[in-house]
Amino acid sequence: MHKRTIGHLYTLGWALVGLVLLGLIVGELAWVLASGFFAYLCWSVYQSVKLHRWLYRIQEDQGLPESHGLWGDLFDGLYQVQYQNRITQENLRSMISRVQLSTNALKEAVVMTNSKGAMDWWNDAAAKVLGFKLESDRGQLITNLLRDPSFKRYFDSKNYQEPLELRSPLNKSLTLQVHITLFGKDDRLVFAQDVTRVHRL
Repeated sequence: MHKRTIGHLYTLGWALVGLVLLGLIVGELAWVLASGFFAYLCWSVYQSVKLHRWLYRIQEDQGLPESHGLWGDLFDGLYQVQYQNRITQENLRSMISRVQLSTNALKEAVVMTNSKGAMDWWNDAAAKVLGFKLESDRGQLITNLLRDPSFKRYFDSKNYQEPLELRSPLNKSLTLQVHITLFGKDDRLVFAQDVTRVHRL
């Protein structure tokens, strides 16, 4: 058992002993114990209300509520968890931003979809070669935007050992070689490379 927990139990134990002694001195043991338990219950309810308000606060800059004993440790522990979560989220956002920046530097079109084929993100090359528009196409099914029947069959097959060649929807003179990689829970990473020159050769 944690040292702090043992310390809090000792404190509660000594408080109970004090109530018993006080009750014996005044000759009202039952009433003193009942009053002590009622006071502790009211204090616990008050701390619960503070905890609820803090967890569901509207102001993001609201500080950690002050408390003592078991409730003080609970507030401190929850604050540490929230702090670590914020650090983790910031690190993830930074990592995602770096991945997006590096992917935008690629000449190949890169599209990320979920398991149903809805597009979550794509790089600048995908917007230029495939014609995707950020303001209107996010969340759309990629098979609804790339209407080539061969692409839909290829996308739905989940058999991506061999690449697929198709024409660019923006410029029929461009030949694209498409590779798809599965990751996560059937999420997909779609790569489209301009192979027009190689195809002509």
